Amino acid sequence: MTAQAKLEDAVTGLLKSQGADRSTSIGHLARAIHPARSNFKFMLGLAAYFDESGHSEDPACRFVGIGGICAPSATWEEFEGKWQAILDEGCGGVPFHMNKFAAQEEPFKGWDESRRKEFLGSLVKVVKETDAQVFGAVVSLDAYAIVCRGIPQAEKFLGEPYHLCFQDVTRAAALSVIGYGLEPSLRSVEDWLEFENNERVAMVYARQKEYGTISSPAGTLPKNMGRAESLWYAIKDANPHFGKWMGSYASAIPEELNFLQAADLFAYELTHEFENRVHRPNDPMRWALAELLPGSWRDFLHKFYGVPQLLELMSESGFLGPRDPRHGLSIQTSMDDIMHRDLLFSRMYQRRCRK
Repeated sequence: MTAQAKLEDAVTGLLKSQGADRSTSIGHLARAIHPARSNFKFMLGLAAYFDESGHSEDPACRFVGIGGICAPSATWEEFEGKWQAILDEGCGGVPFHMNKFAAQEEPFKGWDESRRKEFLGSLVKVVKETDAQVFGAVVSLDAYAIVCRGIPQAEKFLGEPYHLCFQDVTRAAALSVIGYGLEPSLRSVEDWLEFENNERVAMVYARQKEYGTISSPAGTLPKNMGRAESLWYAIKDANPHFGKWMGSYASAIPEELNFLQAADLFAYELTHEFENRVHRPNDPMRWALAELLPGSWRDFLHKFYGVPQLLELMSESGFLGPRDPRHGLSIQTSMDDIMHRDLLFSRMYQRRCRK
């Protein structure tokens, strides 16, 4: 029996054991991995889930980010039961929202610090046990405002901060196929070629009507889709080198999908890491983020947009006019990107060593 056949049998068995309830998370996972409109057959059944943190219209929010988590379907199936068991025991099965947990709102109101740490620690442990790849993008709203005030039409070119992050996490999810392609089970060039030609990542985003992160009926023209959904297909079409690994697009609400709640946790932690560097530079990295980040520098698929990164994006596209190859902006931006990655990695290491 092929790996694909085994995967399909496993998903079918799970659906039957749950009464084939297509509203369950497992049912959603099966539909994402085997979308009706897709001709592809996915090998590992990779699925990535995304949620955002922060809002550009919130005056108290200075950073906007999106976090994503990618793992094979078999791992997500195991995750589902563990995550739900923690919610059932800890907060009466109420869906988890990191903002409510951080603000100590219901159902977390009145919890002492010991109970909070134990509950959050259990959720982080379940995510870590998936051995998932995590990735994210964060935009400084102050940097965004500076660039848009100083350069005519910059806001129109850049789009919403949400969509900047959307593009980066989508790309990172597609590229995660490369990491899974390094598995020891792919022992030959032929194995890798089969994997590369057949593997795809099913991508599911937290539904966000304001930014057009919705799911349109099959056959909808791109011009009639939501902005984020249309952007997803534009990314896929314009980038054949990694677009071929973009398997399917869908959106859902976190209240009905535990996988998105895990993405919400990571998005919140990553966004607040950059916020803390500004407001509390002497504070160590938050514990949960240090636990969730990958242990290898090579796997840090994270992007931070400050002023240099936004200007570089505009320069690369030709928006700022013909590019002078002697211009130092690209070099400086590359150095800034490396610095952010190095700093993130070193802060993670320091935080883990504090145990």
